[in-house]
Amino acid sequence: MLDLIRDQIANDLSDAAATKYPKELLGKVHQILVVEINRAATFKTCPILGFNPDYLMDEPTSADAQTRAEFDGRVDDLCAFYRYYYKRAWTKQPDRMAGKIAREMLAFYGPYCPAYYRWKTRHLSREYSQSLIAIQAADLRRQWARYKPLENLIHRTTELAQNGLGVPVPRFLWRCQLFLARTYSLAIGISAAAIVVILFHRRLRYRLGAFATVVAFLCWYNFAACLEVAIIHTLDNRRYDTIQLIFTLLAQFTAFLLIGQCAFEIGRSVLKTSRAESG
Repeated sequence: MLDLIRDQIANDLSDAAATKYPKELLGKVHQILVVEINRAATFKTCPILGFNPDYLMDEPTSADAQTRAEFDGRVDDLCAFYRYYYKRAWTKQPDRMAGKIAREMLAFYGPYCPAYYRWKTRHLSREYSQSLIAIQAADLRRQWARYKPLENLIHRTTELAQNGLGVPVPRFLWRCQLFLARTYSLAIGISAAAIVVILFHRRLRYRLGAFATVVAFLCWYNFAACLEVAIIHTLDNRRYDTIQLIFTLLAQFTAFLLIGQCAFEIGRSVLKTSRAESG
């Protein structure tokens, strides 16, 4: 949503009305965002956003680091600035903010659920390298110079970043993951229909009502967790998608079970009715 904040700052600069922050400061921040967002767009890791938000936050020369310098390192004032323009973007551009959230939710509940990331070998050294970059950007080594556990953490992280560590995924597990990714939205949709059927069918409601309530809660919980990420940050990011995996798995397997139970109960009821008619 930094692109929306960039555009909102541009609108404030073009407006003759007074602004909460000096226009000189806004002009500098706007220029930083223009340059860095264009640079972040060269990393094709977030197709919905069109740029890589991690680049804007974690690199030593990132937009966040440059903006922090404009505030002379006053983190509280910087955070207040971010919060102000986040709220202002919602107030002035609610349609664009809602559209950004809707696109991310549709991608998560699309034909391929991104919580099941498609990788056959996870190169963990890259992740540890990114952790080192974040430590450097936050200047933790200087701030916690006398804290021995942090030194041990940095030393171990450096080793892991350099040893080419990778975790291969067995073919069978990868195929299972692919199946789950392609059937997630279908399972949630069919289970929602099953819950509606159970709600309006007295016998099914008596036998499966409690379980249907649990499944509905789990599916809603997963949806709400994704919605929260989409509002506050972005689901167009592999890291935040993967975090949803445990909720996604739980919701999907309980949905499968509810669908099977509902089909079994309906089949048994039809069989009893046909036997009674034939008898």
